[in-house]
Amino acid sequence: MDAGGLLAELAAAVSAGNDDQRRAAAHRLSGMLALFGARAAEAGARRIETMGKGLSPAAGEIDALCGLVDAAVRGLKARIAKYSG
Repeated sequence: MDAGGLLAELAAAVSAGNDDQRRAAAHRLSGMLALFGARAAEAGARRIETMGKGLSPAAGEIDALCGLVDAAVRGLKARIAKYSG
């Protein structure tokens, strides 16, 4: 699955309150981000992965972390497109 698919899966899991799916998608996404050296976004994805059951972060934290991860993925895609022709 590509990063866009993982982001969509993550968003769907968060919306549905599906903790297992959220953790799995965030785990795969953090690994992908680590591969590309996107450290801040990787940390955000790991935070999403390790949040407790029932998603009880501070207000807005999950949205902020998803935004950070999404921005990093878009930036990586742009850099890859630049060098792939």
